Amino acid sequence: MRLITPLLLAITLLIAPAIAQADIFLYPLKRVRILLVVAHDVDISRALRLFKMEAAYVEKAVNVRLELTAVENMPEDMSGPPMLRMAKWQLRTKHLAKKYKVGGTLVFLSPFPSSVDAIDFESEAVLGMASGIGVLGKDSALAFIKIVGSDWVASRIGIHEIGHLLGAWHIHNGIMAPYADANQYASEYSLQTIQQIQEYASHLPD
Repeated sequence: MRLITPLLLAITLLIAPAIAQADIFLYPLKRVRILLVVAHDVDISRALRLFKMEAAYVEKAVNVRLELTAVENMPEDMSGPPMLRMAKWQLRTKHLAKKYKVGGTLVFLSPFPSSVDAIDFESEAVLGMASGIGVLGKDSALAFIKIVGSDWVASRIGIHEIGHLLGAWHIHNGIMAPYADANQYASEYSLQTIQQIQEYASHLPD
């Protein structure tokens, strides 16, 4: 373990308050209306609890408020081959997004086949997917989130996918790492991720 010199300690103490200050941003609070779609085998009360955890973190970290507008149940008629299922999903969610006038849709799934088979996850190891990088605020913004593990773990998966919608790319450290592990679950948005999100969020309407 390295010793901390007095000069390094002084610099750290000067910088730390600026890094820890979460309510200083280069843009006013941004608001985005969100639709939740919940699979039939997911407890709606838990989905709502996870959304509140995710929304609270995102607002504190990047000054973007995710405002819950409506909750819909996932339809059970998503049959057919994977490409057809995904096409059905995209059409349905875009229709719902326009109906509720939202800028993003979050789909909560259980890890069980009856839920996950509704879309084309590449494998059981995939915990979430986002429709694009920097698309929040558009009716095409869509994220699929598997509810696995504790509320803390599941919320981190959601925060990761919301990060993509807000303009964040995969990086090797922080919660935006491409592979989930114990370090990612214990981490937050890195400074690089926050900079990427702030660049995108600054252009969102107030």
